[in-house]
Amino acid sequence: MTNFLVVFLGGGFGAMLRYLFSILIPKDNAYIPYHTLAVNFLGCFIAGVVVTYFVLKSDINPVYKSLIITGFCGGLTTFSTFSLEVVEFLQQGDFTKAVVYILISLSICLISVILGVLLVKKYV
Repeated sequence: MTNFLVVFLGGGFGAMLRYLFSILIPKDNAYIPYHTLAVNFLGCFIAGVVVTYFVLKSDINPVYKSLIITGFCGGLTTFSTFSLEVVEFLQQGDFTKAVVYILISLSICLISVILGVLLVKKYV
C-alpha cells in the first residue's frame, strides 16, 4: 500500500509541475513545443541522477525510488503529449517539423540522462 501512495503523491507533484511548465513556457509561434521538451529533459535528468544514486547507494529505501522515478518523473514527463504533438505536425503536413522535433527530443532526453548519470558518478 505504501508504494501506491508514494507513487500517487509523486505523480501528482510531477503533473502539477508539468502543468506549470505549460503555463510558463510560451507555446505561440514556437517551432517546437518547448514546454514538453523542457519537462521531458528535466524528468530524464532526474531519472538519470536518481537511478545512478540508488545503484551506488544500495542501502536507500526503495520506496523513495518509487516516489521519484515512477511517481514524480512519471507525472512530470509526457511521452503521450510528445506523440500527439508529432502526429499533429504530420496531420498539418509538416514532416520536417515532426522529424526535427523527434530528433531533438530523443537527443535532448538521452543527453540529459547521461548528464545525470555522470553528475552522480562524479560527486557521489
